[in-house]
Amino acid sequence: MKKYKKQIYLFLMVSLIIVMTGFAVLFYNFRKQEILQEHLIAVTDALTQVDVLSSNLLQLESDKRGYQLTGDSAFLASFATIKKSCSRIIAALRQNSAAGTGTMELKKLDSLVQLRLANLDSGLFVFIKNGLAPAVAFMQLKNKKDTREQLSVQLAEITTGLRKKLKDNTGMINQRSSRNRTSFLILAGFYILLMFFAARRFTRAQKKVIETHARFKEAQRIAKIGSWEWDFASGKLVWSQEQYRLFGQERSSFNLTYTAYLSHLSANDQQLLRELVKDAIEGKTVFAVEHEIVRKDGTSLRVFEQGTVLFDVLKRPTGMFGTTQDISERFKTEQELRLTKTKFKAIFDNTADGIYQSTKDGKFIIVNESMAAIFGYASAAELLATVTDISSQLYADPEERKTMTSLIKANGHIENHEMQMLTKSRQTIWVSANIRIIRDAAGEISYFEGTLEDITMRKKAEEEILELNRNLDQFANITAHDLQEPIRMVSGFLGLLHKKYNDIIDEQGQSYIYRAKDGADRMSILIKDLLEYSRSGNTPAKKVLVDLATVLDLVDRDLSIAMADTGTILRIPVELPVVLGNQSALYRLFLNLISNAIKFRKKDTIPEVVLSVIGRENEWEFTVADNGIGISPEDQSKLFKAFQRLHRREEYPGTGLGLVTCKKIVENLGGKIWIKSEPGKGTTFHFTLCKVMEYETA
Repeated sequence: MKKYKKQIYLFLMVSLIIVMTGFAVLFYNFRKQEILQEHLIAVTDALTQVDVLSSNLLQLESDKRGYQLTGDSAFLASFATIKKSCSRIIAALRQNSAAGTGTMELKKLDSLVQLRLANLDSGLFVFIKNGLAPAVAFMQLKNKKDTREQLSVQLAEITTGLRKKLKDNTGMINQRSSRNRTSFLILAGFYILLMFFAARRFTRAQKKVIETHARFKEAQRIAKIGSWEWDFASGKLVWSQEQYRLFGQERSSFNLTYTAYLSHLSANDQQLLRELVKDAIEGKTVFAVEHEIVRKDGTSLRVFEQGTVLFDVLKRPTGMFGTTQDISERFKTEQELRLTKTKFKAIFDNTADGIYQSTKDGKFIIVNESMAAIFGYASAAELLATVTDISSQLYADPEERKTMTSLIKANGHIENHEMQMLTKSRQTIWVSANIRIIRDAAGEISYFEGTLEDITMRKKAEEEILELNRNLDQFANITAHDLQEPIRMVSGFLGLLHKKYNDIIDEQGQSYIYRAKDGADRMSILIKDLLEYSRSGNTPAKKVLVDLATVLDLVDRDLSIAMADTGTILRIPVELPVVLGNQSALYRLFLNLISNAIKFRKKDTIPEVVLSVIGRENEWEFTVADNGIGISPEDQSKLFKAFQRLHRREEYPGTGLGLVTCKKIVENLGGKIWIKSEPGKGTTFHFTLCKVMEYETA
């Protein structure tokens, strides 16, 4: 019995020892696993920070390139913020001691990042000061390229080390998990509560790792950056989920190989990638390239790929890892900006008008070649170098610029402003200017910009035409005066001949006399109408206030006999406006329109002519309506053309110049005239005259 008791006691003791040992081992393994999980999280965070740092550096280079290509400062909006973010990431890596990143490595990384940032700033400075080509040459200097390559290598080494730690920790966690599961099975009956607690702790840690990985994947999706790894020995490629999305492939159905990857590229890009990979492996260059990819659905993306070659301890290449970023939108924007810039430059360089920008104090900022040609300079560069004070060097009257500047400031712009300016040889020319103010965000004047058109030839032509018109007017007056006298003589003698020899001359002779006198009378009327038409084409040198009530009184008086003979009823408003114009011209206008209404009356209807006026915002609208024979639509377009008659002379006498004269008078006074009519329903003439206040304001 004692032997059984001893065996039982020994069994219990051994069991207790086994249980206690198992518990100790379990506790030890669990604690180790917990430490490894914390290290795993720290390493994952460090990897995320390193990837973000790489993305930030890539973004800085991309923003700098976009700014240099387009000159659009919007690309630099977040430049300073991203630079500060880089410093914060390195500080976070230093504080993340659990990741096990060496102090010397981080110190070296910090030094290289700061040097790279300084190089980017210097490159921007060179671009701003000297332009694109010097900036590109500056960034291609050996020390700048060495810094970039060393930084890439340092980031790759840190990333490789972190990935190795991540892989080792994951393996050790899996191993310890297996041991824990075995221990849990052995001790399930004794320590179920402890197992439950441990399981919860383990689940929480696993969830945290999964959430961290999910955040990393989401960050890749938002940034449209996929990641990849390539093992040279096995030829195996590993893509992130975002990488699959970029190529439009599904992880489950796509046989991922290097050849399959190349099938998404054009033949030229395939050759370029092979040569670039070869040069990167040989250490001749870094792997960074922009190219097109054709997705599974046939659509295309523009991507930027960069990668780092991995080496073993013997410096033999073992693989590559890198990222692929979708830059389609940025590439499209750059292309559109480049095209817009090209079109603008073509317009700027080739337009016949001068285009310029100038400072508030009268110095040119930019000018085009046409601007230089207008002022007699050989090139835009010569004009910019020579003219340092626009007011004193280009204006025929320097005070004109002060006047013009005041107008621009008051209205924000000027249009078709004519002025005299001086060429390089001090010759005076006429220009027409369209200028506007460009203000900054605070509303202050930044500069002026505008266009100039050389109108010297037009001014000369206008002066020549005015002189010619003056000569023609003089000729017309003299001719009309000289012709009237012999025509009156012919008409008078024909009348005397008819009166004195009426009994002697036979009926045929009487017909000849009548026809000759009628021709002479019509010739007299024609000369009178031609003279009136000629005078109506001249804009009065000075307009005066004209009371239309007085004008209509004169018209009513002069047409009283004709109205009495025909029974015409003329209705005139009690109140008529005062306008600016020429009383003689306005008299002829109303006389012609009302007499026309009387002339073209219906035979069996009492003529009625109604004058009315409506006041509008900036003008008066007059109507002269009658109840006469009306005008067919197809004939209305002929009314305002010289010598166009719609009826036979025997029915309605006239020369066809009356309405043409009316049109010229109205237009010379700044108005317009039009007609509404139907055959048999009368005719209404509409015309407008500007209100007095518009002239006074002008």
